[in-house]
Amino acid sequence: MEKYDLMMKIMLRAPFFLSKLCIPHIKKSPDGTGVIGNMCSIHGHIVTRNKPVYNITKFGLRGLTQSIAAKEKAGSASFSVSTGFVATPLALNQIPAQANQRESHPKKSWRM
Repeated sequence: MEKYDLMMKIMLRAPFFLSKLCIPHIKKSPDGTGVIGNMCSIHGHIVTRNKPVYNITKFGLRGLTQSIAAKEKAGSASFSVSTGFVATPLALNQIPAQANQRESHPKKSWRM
């Protein structure tokens, strides 16, 4: 639960709080417009095994971003960028498990 709480604070509570702090400044800007961008992940669209907290936070970040867009109609916008899998050592080591989870061959499901 400690790790869960830490990840929620960093990956979901912090963007929520920062957005809450930024929106009033956006509204007070000379033209009253602004944009909030959040970095999401492929994990905000699909879940993977053994990453429940990461999956939850990324889905939550997408929900937060969409909620801001829905609430702050006039002058403000929000968007999230959801990258696909990035060829990092961690991701590369997870390819076989991801392929098995999706019942596909690693070479067919992973393109760099």
